[in-house]
Amino acid sequence: MDKIKVVVVGYGGMGGYHADKIRKMDKFELLGIYDIKDERRKAAEENGIRAYNSFEEVLADDSAELITCATYNDCHKEIVIRALEAGKNVISEKPVTLCSEDLEEMIAVAEKTGRLFTVHQNRRWDNDYRTIKNIYDKNELGKVHQIDSRVYGSQSSIIAVPFSPVIYQRGASIKLFVYTSTRHSGPSSNFITALKPSSTSSFVTCVTVA
Repeated sequence: MDKIKVVVVGYGGMGGYHADKIRKMDKFELLGIYDIKDERRKAAEENGIRAYNSFEEVLADDSAELITCATYNDCHKEIVIRALEAGKNVISEKPVTLCSEDLEEMIAVAEKTGRLFTVHQNRRWDNDYRTIKNIYDKNELGKVHQIDSRVYGSQSSIIAVPFSPVIYQRGASIKLFVYTSTRHSGPSSNFITALKPSSTSSFVTCVTVA
C-alpha cells in the first residue's frame, strides 16, 4: 500500500508535533515542512527533515497529497484555500478560523475542488467528550446552552474532585461535570487526587442546560 505523502506547513510547537508523529506512522510519509521563519526551516533540516523554501514550492510539488496546516490561526484560511485549489487535501489545526463565515468559505472551496478538508479536533476522542456526546445524543439533558471543556496537563492542581459524572443543581440550571484521568481511570478510583507534574492529563467538561 502506497503511503500518503504529507507536508507540514508551520514548524512551530504543533507543527513539530505533527511532523514527529507523521514520521512514526506506517501509512504516511513526511515529505518535508515549510515555515516562513529561517530558523524554523533550519531546525527542521537539523532534525533530518526537508525544508521547502516557499509555500509556492509546496503547492508545486505534485507528490504532496496532504497538507497539515499548523500556522497561526489568522493564516489558516488563506493557506487552506490555496492548498485546496492546488489539488491538495488539507488538515487544519484548531481553531480552524477566526469566524464561521471564513470556515464556510473554506468548506465551499473543498466541495468545489473535491478535496478533503478537515480539522485536527483530536479531543473529540477523549472520554469526557464522548460521554457528553452520548448523553446529548440520547436527549437526556434537554436543551444545551453551553459546553465548557478544559484540559489540565502535568502542571494542574486538581485535588479530590469526583471521578464519576456528578450533577449539581444551580437554581434553574444544571451543571454536569465529567472528570476523567488516564492515571486514575480504574473502576475503584473515586477521586483524582493531587495531580503531580509527572502525572498524565485530566479532562474536565461542564455542560449547562435549562
